[in-house]
Amino acid sequence: MLGLERRAFVRAGVDLKWRTVPEGTGAMCELLRAGELDLAILVTEGVVRDIVNGAPVRIVSPYVDTPVTWGVHVASATSIQRVEDIKGLPFLISRPNSGSHLAAMAYARDQGWGIRNCSSEVVNDLKGAGAAGEWPPSCIPLGAVHHETLGGCLGVAVFRRISCSMARIRHRSPHSGA
Repeated sequence: MLGLERRAFVRAGVDLKWRTVPEGTGAMCELLRAGELDLAILVTEGVVRDIVNGAPVRIVSPYVDTPVTWGVHVASATSIQRVEDIKGLPFLISRPNSGSHLAAMAYARDQGWGIRNCSSEVVNDLKGAGAAGEWPPSCIPLGAVHHETLGGCLGVAVFRRISCSMARIRHRSPHSGA
């Protein structure tokens, strides 16, 4: 964002338009596949899964190589008071294979519940989580919302990578004549 504010991209002749996608990595993978984005900053596991499944996308650079600290959150006005109270409840996630989904599975594994017993409900973003009623447990980066943090915090190794559509890579390749 700082580069945009300081017009560094304009001075370098780069036509950059920033687009915030609150739905997360899964949504950005869809946008890359559809050609609606050229570059995206994605959760590594999500973009790797998309590439393995045939997406015309490549990882071009690391962005963040430190673990994200996540917390398990529930609504402030809830009957859920202890970690044991959420066993068997679905976790709210933005999308399958998103950071919130990976964090929920890691949390279930760490609690000894097993990832096969970790069900989830897709709510897309925090607005969707609020519309889900009492707000079942959700895994989100700490500091993202003002709700009760239940149990401990997670240090899940969810790294971010800058990924690019193959169409953009071919367009800018020295072999393409561009």
